[in-house]
Formats: sequence, structure tokens, C-alpha cells
Amino acid sequence: MLALRLLTTAVFFALFILGMLIPEFGRVLFPVFIVFATLTGSWEYFTMCRSRGLHPPRVFGLIFSMAVLLVAGENLFELFPVLLSIAVILTALLQMNRAGHENFTAEIGAAVFGYVYVSLPMAFVLVILAQAEIALRSVVFMLIVSWSSDTGAYAIGRICGKHKLSPRLSPGKTIEGALGGVSLSLLAAALLSLFAPGMNVVFPLSHALLLGLLFSVVGQAGDLVESALKRDAGIKDSGIIIPGMGGMLDVIDSLLVCAPILFIYLILTWKDLVW
Repeated sequence: MLALRLLTTAVFFALFILGMLIPEFGRVLFPVFIVFATLTGSWEYFTMCRSRGLHPPRVFGLIFSMAVLLVAGENLFELFPVLLSIAVILTALLQMNRAGHENFTAEIGAAVFGYVYVSLPMAFVLVILAQAEIALRSVVFMLIVSWSSDTGAYAIGRICGKHKLSPRLSPGKTIEGALGGVSLSLLAAALLSLFAPGMNVVFPLSHALLLGLLFSVVGQAGDLVESALKRDAGIKDSGIIIPGMGGMLDVIDSLLVCAPILFIYLILTWKDLVW
């Protein structure tokens, strides 16, 4: 399993770096990946809810997610609250028509959490991709650094992990693995800043190291959130779509919390761009 996970990660990294080096390829690769990951992750989340006897509307959830992604390139911050308000009302109406109302409030709550949990952070990535000057380097940095943390935590935890990080939420995660994730995240951030073409313009070494630390810490927290969701649903993986990793949510759980941090960083450091 470890070898397969490392191989899958290496393939993703190669594609991402290629997408950065060949902008024409990257401008297609990254939006397609974000849309596919958002829709697949949303479907997995709503499917997990069913393991707990909740039935938030899956198809409507995909429609909402697609709508959020479509407005990301226009005016996400003005339109998302409007879309979410409409979605809450429509969700309530849809759930009223289901037989039995014993889980009415819980199902609406589960649906709204799913709308925000997956689609909004991924929409941030599309907003970043709309900034041609920094788009590809910014997204590649986040993807490689956050996934390096995931890989380091998993590999070190498997090899020499002894002390449990959070036995109640995720018995397999260890303190040694968490430290390994931070270390590999910092290493990846430093290497990208120093050697990736043009990366130090967007991420000077000191900034890259700070983001590497933040991405690892919040990324592992995001992993624990998804672990809590899976544990509540009584499943090990959110799906089987990614070899060696599980489902799409298992792959993007750290991105869902790293994307807002990257977005805030870019707003603060690239104030001349129109966000």
C-alpha cells in the first residue's frame, strides 16, 4: 500500500510540475482537476451521510457545487451567499417531499455542511487560477507542499510511528508521522522556492517555509476532520477512485483547508491584483 501510494503521489507531482512548466497544458489540467475533484468529493461526502441514515440530496449537491465553481471566475464573494441561501431553501423543500421527516433538521444541516465543506475551498483555487500572473505557480506550490505533508505523515507513521496522535478519531495517525509530515512539507516548500522556475517570485524562501509549516499543520487538521466524518460513517476510505489513497476526499482533505490560507496569503502579498 505504501509503495502504491508513493507511486500515485509521484505521478500527480509529475503532472503538476509539467502543468506549471507548460502553461498551455496547466491551464487545462488544473481547472479540470478542480472540477472533477469537487464533484467527486461532494458525491463521496453525500454518500457517507447515507451510512448514518441521512439522505441529503446528492444530485442537487452536485448541481450546487457546479454552480459555485461557475461563479468563481466572476464574483464568488458576492454570489456565494446568494447561492447558499437559495440552496438552503431548495434543500428544505426537497427534504420535505421525502417520506418521513424524522431526520429533517439533521439532513438539512448535513447538506449545508457539504455545500460549504467541499465546493467553497475548491472555488478559491479557481479564483487563484484566474490570476494569470501567479496562477500556476501558486496552485502547484500548494498541491505539492500539502501532499508532501500527507505523504510524509503516512510514510513515517507507517515506518516508525509509535505514539498515537488522535486514537479516537484516527487510530493509524501518530505523532512521529505528524512530525514527518511537517518535515517533508518544509523540505518541499524550500526546494520549490529555491529551484522551481519563477517560484521564488511568488514564494520567497522565508514565506515558503512559513506556508510549508502552515499547510502541514492545518492540512493534518483537515485530515483529522475527514477522519472524523469517515469514523462517524463507519468507513475506512471515502471511496476507491485513487489507487493507494482511497477516495477523492481522502486526497483533497488537506487542500480544503490549505486553499483558503493560500488565498489569504496571495491577497496580502499581491495587492495590485484584482480579486
